[in-house]
Amino acid sequence: WLGVPMCLGDDPLGVIVLQSQTATALYDESHLDILVTIANQAAVSIQNARLYERTDEALSSRLRELSSILRTSAEGMLLLSTDFRVILANRALAHFLKVPITELSCGEWGTHHLDQSKELLLLMDYTAQELKSECDVLEDRQLVDLKKSFKFRNSPGRHLERTLTPVLDKDDQISGWLLVFRDI
Repeated sequence: WLGVPMCLGDDPLGVIVLQSQTATALYDESHLDILVTIANQAAVSIQNARLYERTDEALSSRLRELSSILRTSAEGMLLLSTDFRVILANRALAHFLKVPITELSCGEWGTHHLDQSKELLLLMDYTAQELKSECDVLEDRQLVDLKKSFKFRNSPGRHLERTLTPVLDKDDQISGWLLVFRDI
């Protein structure tokens, strides 16, 4: 019989045991060394799995919160990657633009590049070049966001305010673009 604890620091996580029912004096120091190495690696793997589970739960919670905000917000929101791929769009935006939500979002099967959707850009009072130019201005960090009011083409007499703002990652680098539309 040979047993070694699986510990992470001073915390015991379990025990790994080898046992032979038929042979005696089967295990020596070399077996102990190998089993200690395996136990240490198993302890780290168990700890990593626990951390992953906690991180996954926290991420799921954040996604539920974000989804709830997007679903209940009266403002239209469109989240774009830095290369103008649609990441998220909410139903309020689909309602403002009078287009199906499926036309705004890429879904799970492919990518939807906003700058290739001239009609959609026109509904948001943009051309592809104007959107890129505004993003270039914001990349210089001299402005926090860009706002513009415009008359909505699909609804005469209706005015929207459009705000473009950069999305920053934890290192304060631009990781995307957020367009928010408000009925004014």
